Amino acid sequence: MLIHVQNDPTLHGNLVTVADLPRQGQALLEKILYAGNTASVAEAMRIGKDSTVVSIAASGSSVPSLRLSQELQEKLRLPNSMTLHCVRDGETWRIGPCLGIYVSSYRNRKLRFGPQTRLLKDLAVAAGEIGVDVVVIGPGYINTRQGWRYNVFTSNWEVSEVAHPDVVLRRSGAFEPTQATLVRADLQSFAAEGILHTLPRFYTNKWMMHRLLSQNSDLEGYLLNTYLAQTADEVFRLAYKHSDVYVKLLTGAQGHGIYHIRRTNNGLRIDWNRSPSKNGKTIAKQQQFCFDLQDFVDFWNATGVKKCIVQETFPLPLTRDGYPFDLRWLIQFTDRPVVTARMARVGFVDSVTTNLHTGGKPVEAKDLFQSLKWQRSNALLSRLDEVAVRVTQTCTEKFGPIAELGVDLAVNERGDIRIFEINSTPGRRMLKLAAPTLRTLSLHNLLEYAINAAGFTGES
Repeated sequence: MLIHVQNDPTLHGNLVTVADLPRQGQALLEKILYAGNTASVAEAMRIGKDSTVVSIAASGSSVPSLRLSQELQEKLRLPNSMTLHCVRDGETWRIGPCLGIYVSSYRNRKLRFGPQTRLLKDLAVAAGEIGVDVVVIGPGYINTRQGWRYNVFTSNWEVSEVAHPDVVLRRSGAFEPTQATLVRADLQSFAAEGILHTLPRFYTNKWMMHRLLSQNSDLEGYLLNTYLAQTADEVFRLAYKHSDVYVKLLTGAQGHGIYHIRRTNNGLRIDWNRSPSKNGKTIAKQQQFCFDLQDFVDFWNATGVKKCIVQETFPLPLTRDGYPFDLRWLIQFTDRPVVTARMARVGFVDSVTTNLHTGGKPVEAKDLFQSLKWQRSNALLSRLDEVAVRVTQTCTEKFGPIAELGVDLAVNERGDIRIFEINSTPGRRMLKLAAPTLRTLSLHNLLEYAINAAGFTGES
């Protein structure tokens, strides 16, 4: 059931007041468990429906309420006033869930969590509507137990000691190098407790993910020929052997650190995008020609790239206007894996990548396929669904429950499908720009996942 929990300044110590409980709630309340914190309580009063303590007018609320002293609220680290889910286990009422979002934080008060600030605000607001306490935590949490809650009345993020989450989702893909030890300790602790429901950071390494998917016979035929390279000489020889390849950093993201290398009559042509500017604006494509191995070694060493993967190029299909596109499928779990969004990213002609951070534009895949008038496009969408879901299931079979994954794919008119990459912390920028309704749905799915994962499904 849902129950509204509120601080009551007239109550002290372990006293609570309960109102409007349904008939099955007649048992006396003796303990409250919230996000790992337990407190013994004594009922000061029970009001309204089926009262067993006193019988006066009901509060008129459609949701039962639990008022408690400030001492209890602080001990349990409950929000001051919020409707949450409640499961009764004998004489203990377990309240929740508490969903922890693990991200980097910044000093900018308006962008406290960088580009994810708006997403986290919208998630927190939606959470308040369906009974989930969202706390935002970051590097060092295990030591400080501090985090942020969003106050919808003041429109501010407020920092305090927060409850230990029932479920933790890592949303940042990268953290400051100076925080590496703190991040490692936090994430290892969450994983050991079984509350981390995001793909381990180790498997954001593209080579490790390729090896994992290669072990699944159902997916082998959808993988690009991929090689691990550790020296400029290895990259050079692979590029010459395969004529047309993409070289990617093992942990690169947002389309940066990607080099498109093609063999020409005179040597190798290399195209790439420079690192993004401080304001995030798109940077023009760069180009370099290398005529022999030494030329390439000098160029490659200057990039600072060490270990990387080299992938054979899969020619991208073109829109009717001649622009290349690839795909991003958002797979989420509620009680089962669901395809929440099917998006296409349309790049510039001869662009290095289609990523939004390097100038790509989003559109819903179904609409794009219809504009191309490909035969059996609906069947193709279904096949893409199956591949993306199978990728996600492969990850959950290896690592346990995962809330969501972004799966990057490509397909051509013949129906050849290839898996490009897996994103363990898929963003929502594409959905915000091209499918805001799906963005809202994706946030609600995360909250439903937290409710289910924390054991509040079918509560009574």
